[in-house]
Amino acid sequence: MADRTSNWSDMYAEIKKNHDEAYFVIDKAIKLEQEGNQNEAYLKYESGLLLIDKALSIPIECPSSPDLTWEKASVMLQKMKKTKKEVLCRIADVQVTPKPPVVPPPSYEEAVACPRSPIAGASSQPLSTYYDLGVALQELKVETGAKTAELIYIQEKCGHLLYFSRWHC
Repeated sequence: MADRTSNWSDMYAEIKKNHDEAYFVIDKAIKLEQEGNQNEAYLKYESGLLLIDKALSIPIECPSSPDLTWEKASVMLQKMKKTKKEVLCRIADVQVTPKPPVVPPPSYEEAVACPRSPIAGASSQPLSTYYDLGVALQELKVETGAKTAELIYIQEKCGHLLYFSRWHC
């Protein structure tokens, strides 16, 4: 009976060792994948799968008096079976889809700037002062019975648009 208990202790130690190594390697693979190192990530995923397969192939016999290690081993084995499926999916993703190049975020100045998008028919020169805007409004003629409109100016400021148009009959 003591032989069976020590045998279980050895089995549990081997399962735990492979489990811990597999998750360490798979964690590295995920980090490599996120950094865009697909080839290195693939190799780490393969190593992690080999460790999971090694742990899952250990023949297990229920000890004569199951203790907490028996329950822990059962949980680890179930977790590794689920992880194996997830890693296989990640390997397929790494092999099939190349990751797009990482575009750095804009600088502070670029982020707070409010660029003006060009609109067809709009004035090419932005009105930057209230005086310019007043002159443009005085030149704007309002006609009754208008059926179409020509967009002459759009001012965009941080998400708000101001439209000026000319109506045609």
